Amino acid sequence: MIKGERITLKLFETENEVKEFSSLYNDLSQRAKTDHTELSSLFNRLDSFQDTKFWNAKSGNMMILNKEDEFIGTIGYSRLSEYELNIGYRLLRVEQRGKGYMSEALNMFVNHLFDTVPNLIRLSLHTATSNVPSKGLAEKCGFTYEGTLRQAYFYRGELHDYDVYSLLKKEKK
Repeated sequence: MIKGERITLKLFETENEVKEFSSLYNDLSQRAKTDHTELSSLFNRLDSFQDTKFWNAKSGNMMILNKEDEFIGTIGYSRLSEYELNIGYRLLRVEQRGKGYMSEALNMFVNHLFDTVPNLIRLSLHTATSNVPSKGLAEKCGFTYEGTLRQAYFYRGELHDYDVYSLLKKEKK
């Protein structure tokens, strides 16, 4: 568990937390217009949780809780190489957006990864070019824009460009 000023990051511990995650994730009314529209299978999530608790050497996912211990989002990583992890995040409740929770979560998560993952040199994140809030978050948290992957991701019936950001361990304050 990682405690911040206004939020807490914690590993998933119970099947009820996984069920809440699946329910929130599958509520399309809570999704940003730049977000995916696919639904997630509760069965598959529970199966993955039982195998790994959503945390292993290849990938990890933590819950984001607000001061009231309300589950408001997730932040996680997937391993790209021995030296690099890719970060993903999502606020699952519309009313929690724009309050600075994700910038606190991303900074805490970055510090945690650089402090605990052996050989980690680089973190990256990819965001849809049209996702202005996510691009601003990356920059606010010290990530550097590296370039655009053109027509690199298909969702909502169209090909979209992705902007790539990175943060090196030696750059983290």
